[in-house]
Amino acid sequence: MAITSPEPGPQPAVVEVVVEAEDVGWGVAEVALEIDGEVQARDDEPQWRFGAAEFAPGSHTLVAIAEDAAGHVTRSEPVVLEVEGDSASGGGAGEGGEGCGCRSSGGRGGLLWLVFGTWWMGHVRRARRARG
Repeated sequence: MAITSPEPGPQPAVVEVVVEAEDVGWGVAEVALEIDGEVQARDDEPQWRFGAAEFAPGSHTLVAIAEDAAGHVTRSEPVVLEVEGDSASGGGAGEGGEGCGCRSSGGRGGLLWLVFGTWWMGHVRRARRARG
């Protein structure tokens, strides 16, 4: 299991976070995204994508946490991002130099959109499976 995007090192303020996770046998049930020590989003369907996360200037550590259907947990190697300058949207999570968030189409947003969007996609997928 690994975070495949972004790569460690200097990054723009907005990046798409993509995780590669696989479990032979039980299968991956869920992947969580931890940013700076706090779980920020979860996804229960492959491809494990966490939208366009917006980061404030500074250093940020990303870790993916996969859990299989049997409850076994695996953590990825940390990916450390270095974001310089101002955030791309000029607002939201970039203000005050802390946290991260997700850009909406209007340039506004925040961490709430990242969490809500991930939850909503999981909700829609579960509803489709239940009807299927």
